[in-house]
Order: sequence, then structure tokens, then C-alpha cells
Amino acid sequence: MIKGFKARFFLYAFIWISYISFMANYAPLGIDWLPWHESRIFNFVEYLKLNPYLQTYGFSIWSECNDCNSLFLYQPDQIYLSKHSLPFFHFIILNSIFGQDALIFFGPMIDKLVIFVTAVTCSEFFIKTQKSLNNLSLYFISITSFSFFAINPWTYKMLLGAWTEIYFLMFFLLGTFAIENKKIFLGLSLFFISGLFNYQWSLILGSFFVMLILLTQISNQKENSYLEFLKIKAGYKNIYKVTLSFLSPVLIFIVLRFAASSTVGSGSGSDLFLRIGISGDDAHNGGLLGSIQFLAGNRISQCVNGPILSSLSEDLNTKILMFNCILSLSGMLLISIVSILGFIFFVKHNPKAHLLLPLAFALLATIMFLQQSSSVHLMGYSYIFSALFSIGLSSIFYFAANSNQHEILKITLLTPVFIGILILCIHVSMLTGING
Repeated sequence: MIKGFKARFFLYAFIWISYISFMANYAPLGIDWLPWHESRIFNFVEYLKLNPYLQTYGFSIWSECNDCNSLFLYQPDQIYLSKHSLPFFHFIILNSIFGQDALIFFGPMIDKLVIFVTAVTCSEFFIKTQKSLNNLSLYFISITSFSFFAINPWTYKMLLGAWTEIYFLMFFLLGTFAIENKKIFLGLSLFFISGLFNYQWSLILGSFFVMLILLTQISNQKENSYLEFLKIKAGYKNIYKVTLSFLSPVLIFIVLRFAASSTVGSGSGSDLFLRIGISGDDAHNGGLLGSIQFLAGNRISQCVNGPILSSLSEDLNTKILMFNCILSLSGMLLISIVSILGFIFFVKHNPKAHLLLPLAFALLATIMFLQQSSSVHLMGYSYIFSALFSIGLSSIFYFAANSNQHEILKITLLTPVFIGILILCIHVSMLTGING
């Protein structure tokens, strides 16, 4: 596996560079930060450069204004208490030492590198969980798994305006890979780091393990098939370590936020009930259907916006555009559903797949609880689905190709299907609007 990884890494890099180059030339929005995201990141780190870091305990402004000179002065009511500077520390250093131009140039490159490493980790984890793979199947499945992660609408949105989810997912998958290889301390450390980059996902993952522990104790079950993978001849103490590794960053954030609130007051940010969709003024909440619209890759409003509807009765080309746009999103929705079924099949037939169940639980909990936020923000939250999408579709391809009989013929027949899915993913990515 290690010897073959060099060849696979070359293929991964070739696919990624080819995809990035193609989208840079043909995608309407390109592959770099959009202006509003670029403005937010710069304003966030510039404020901490011009003001004492400890004055707000590492919290900063989160604005996309064009002229933020007034905001760079200390204004407590503008401090955004839902995001801490820890996930942006590398951008703070980059901006402080080399300035805005370096931040704008290297920032998107760092995001792309993180996404690439995540795609590689996801692919390597999947092929390592399979017991029987000869050279031909190994390369075919690794390529499909990597491509399904790297080339999809949810990952593409992170090129335009990356959320901290890209760092969280990278460290989580690296930690999962380490745990699978019995590197417990390394895995726990990576889980802790993932939580520092995004405390919300870390809180949900920590809650997942707390529920497992409590329900196992209540039910008096001596064995729990899911918890088995962490026993490692040491009882269940590793479960407590994993739980602590996810909840510790949450505790750190709570302490910092409490300290900052005593200085800056309530600051700025959204109400929790608004994010859930039960604030009483929830025009942007689409309920459960709204929260799962990300499965289509883009909002349906991309196909039926105001200008299109106003000219629908008189413009044949508009009708064709609208019809084909809806078909594309419907096709992406069907493939997403197939990938979910593939992921369920993967979990059911592969014990090592249980390592990814916390991630599936976290995504499901986010969809169910933060319905308004999930309806509004197709960026960020939906990026987590990229891992499940890749694993799910790769499982189906593996099942279809995994046979000593007619293996070459099967892979030959699956190749057009693989290419067709990638083309649809690229097409849906190109339908992405200016706000993601």
C-alpha cells in the first residue's frame, strides 16, 4: 500500500490540477475567493492586526463592507462572537507579516491544498477498508473515490468561499485514519485540532459519543459493536478520551466567549432560534425540505429566479435554460440519494466503516436541528456531505467491479458511468450563483 501510494498520489495530483485548470478557464465564477469572502477574511484578520488581540480575546469583526476603516476602530457592538480567530490564525500571520496582497494570493492556495489532502485521505481510507483489491481494482476505486470527493458541487463552493469546515473535515479524517491504524494518541490529537477549527461540529461529535456511553450504560449491554473498535485491550477508556478530545475545544470556546462577552457585551451574530427556524420571523426557512436541498448541488432558485420567470412567456431560450437547469439539479439529487444508499451499504457490510458514523450523525443532526441555517447556507455545512458522497458512490462502484470474473469488462463498462457523473458534477458546479 505504501509503495503503491506514490503512484496513486501522482494520479491524485494530476486529476486535481487538471480539474482546477479546467474550472479556472471555463467556470463562470472561476476557482478563487469571491470578492465578498475575500473582504470578510481580510477585514477579520486586519482588525486583529490593528487592535490588541487580547482586547477581544481573539474575536474579531465579520463584515464584507467595502470601506471598513471605521470598523477597524474598537467597536464592541461589531465583534462577532460566533467565530474565533483560532481557525484563521494562519491567515492572521500571513496578513501581519506579508500584507493583504499575500493573503489574497496565498489564502485560496492554502484552501485548495487542504481540500486536496482531504480528498486523498478520504480515498486512502476507503481503499484501506476493503479486504480484496488487486492492482487494477485498487487504482480504479482510488481514482473514483478521490474524484467523487474533489469534483462535486459542494467541494467547488469551498474554492469560492471556504468555511472552516474544510479544516475540520481534513483533521477529522486524518484522525479517523490514525485511529484505524491503531495510532490512538495521534488520532485523539487530530480530533482535538479539528474541534479547534470548528467547535460546532466538534460539539455534535462529542454529543454523539456521550449518547453512546449513556445509552450503553442504561441498557446494561456488555458489548457494543460500534464501541469495539476503540477498546484496544483497555476497556472503554478510549471512548472517554475521544469524547474529551471533541468536547475540550468546545469548552475552550465557551470560556473565551464568556470572557469576551464580559468586555464587548453581546456583540453581533445570529440568534440560535433564528438558525433553527423558530424565531417567529423565518422567511428564509424552508423546513426539512429546505435543509436537504443541498443534495441537488444548488438551490432550485438558480433555475427559477425573478428575471427568468418574468420573461418565461416570451423567450424560448429561457424556457430551455430553465427546463435543463431543473433536469440537471434533479439528476444530481438522484445521484446523491444513490450515494446515501451506497454509504448505508458500506456501513452495513464493513465494520471499519463505523468510524465514519459520527460524521454522518453530525451532518444529520445539523440538517434536522438547524433547518433555517441549512436552508440558507448551502456552503459550508453541505461540504461535509462530500465525504459521504464519495464513500457511498465508491462503495457501489467497488461492489459492481469486485469480482475475479470479468473484472476488466466490468471496469470498462463502469468507466463511462464514472465520467458521466463527473461531467454532471462539473455542470452543476458551473450553475453555482455568486453567493454560493
